[in-house]
Amino acid sequence: MGTLNPMRTFISLTMLLLWCAGCATYEYDIVRPQELARHIGSQPMAVQVEPLIYHLQSYDNRLVMQVQNPTADPITLLGDQSTAVDPDGQSHPLRSQTIAPGSFIKLILPPIPPRIERSGPSIGIGIGYGRHDTCPTPQYLTVYEDSALYWDWAGQTDAKINLVYERAGQRFAHSFIFARKKM
Repeated sequence: MGTLNPMRTFISLTMLLLWCAGCATYEYDIVRPQELARHIGSQPMAVQVEPLIYHLQSYDNRLVMQVQNPTADPITLLGDQSTAVDPDGQSHPLRSQTIAPGSFIKLILPPIPPRIERSGPSIGIGIGYGRHDTCPTPQYLTVYEDSALYWDWAGQTDAKINLVYERAGQRFAHSFIFARKKM
């Protein structure tokens, strides 16, 4: 066992503090509708907007919405008529989903873009040479989808969400404005 080097300890602690200072955590507030105004933290909370119940939570700097259908009828989120307006004012469509009676759907804002990654073990050292037709090498891939579905929510800004639903042939909408807050 060696003794602690004071300079090494100081540098390590300084680097740790600098690294942590750059880590921002964000949570959210409901701004509109005003009667639902409240803070959304890391613990799930519920708000009821007839006929649905929204379970809201801040997780990994994203707003997670579980939209629960407590009715006996299926309710469809009409994604092509619903929008998320990002902080820059650009409208983004949502995906259509049906909420079965007694179940829920999950919306994550901003949506997480899909990724494809190689799985399984691999070892790589130095410069390699090989024929790709006899020994294919898996690679990490990121899917770049030319889609307005995906957007970024940076800084302390607001986003608007307009959700259009259909239940038993009747349409209704719920609109929210969420403010992103640095914690």
